[in-house]
Amino acid sequence: MLKILVAFLLFSLTVGIFAQNQTDNSARAESFIAALAAKDFSKAYGFFGGEITSKLPADALPPLWASITAQVGEFKRQGQVIKTSLGGGEKITIVCEFEKSSIAVSSVFDDGGKIQGFFFEDAKKFDAGAPKYETPKYADVNLFEEKEMTIGAGEWALPATLTMPKGKTNVAAIVLVHGSGANDR
Repeated sequence: MLKILVAFLLFSLTVGIFAQNQTDNSARAESFIAALAAKDFSKAYGFFGGEITSKLPADALPPLWASITAQVGEFKRQGQVIKTSLGGGEKITIVCEFEKSSIAVSSVFDDGGKIQGFFFEDAKKFDAGAPKYETPKYADVNLFEEKEMTIGAGEWALPATLTMPKGKTNVAAIVLVHGSGANDR
């Protein structure tokens, strides 16, 4: 009976330590982003460990963050947290709201809780709960047709959707050019 009790306690302790490490990485990721947002770059750099410190000097963080905020505006708040287990650690992705847009900040942690890499991703990729586009009730789909096409070729080819009224030939045209997002149309 004593052996079973000791085995159970060791198992519980191991599971508890593992779960605590998972939670700590989420808290670390949140603190890392908070340090970036507060422009406390030395504190943010303190979350790094291993190879990233030899490849990314501490003085690279201020211009990197300035580049991000120049594109999406000032930081507003942190949102959804997504945890992904990796072979030798964990990836924590936090969707962050900025003035102009939302982006996801992903931090890859080693088993010691240090950031080995971080990157920015399209927040839409993580928004599984967002409502899907539905054609509005006022749109009569029998009055127009859509055709998927590509404008240009090679490296600069752009996907496009040509929408034309049915049965009309000489019509006004509007060209909408997408932004920098990978899936903008």
